[in-house]
Amino acid sequence: LSPFTTSDRKELPLPVLVRLIEGWGKANPGLPLAISCAPNVRERAKLAELLAMVRGPLPWRVFDGNLNLLELAGLIAGSRLHFGGDSGALHVAFMLGVPTVSWWRDYAGREEWMPEGPGHRALIGRESEGGLLGINAESLLAALTQ
Repeated sequence: LSPFTTSDRKELPLPVLVRLIEGWGKANPGLPLAISCAPNVRERAKLAELLAMVRGPLPWRVFDGNLNLLELAGLIAGSRLHFGGDSGALHVAFMLGVPTVSWWRDYAGREEWMPEGPGHRALIGRESEGGLLGINAESLLAALTQ
């Protein structure tokens, strides 16, 4: 799970991410979840806030900005799935052939950047100051079976 991007407006609100993490744990007991973020103050603070909100088991591994690009690519390459927004980590997953479930803001030209093909699902939300609207954890988890 790479939950953050370059802007709050392009990200899911933290309560949605909490429900995604908790829903993943309930639907996939024993299947580990790793979470990562960029090595900047904003993303590290958001990750700490997110993890403090999760009830139940925390992700299997937390990488709070401490992976370089090769390490991140290695983590993603060994994954069965990548959850994430419009970010570099999502594009790394796509290039490595890892299935993706991604979230995007509605903007002209996004189709050129969205992963396409079997194993890739994208949900489109409305951009707002508080994050993307119209995408919930249930729809993200349901995208796994579509």
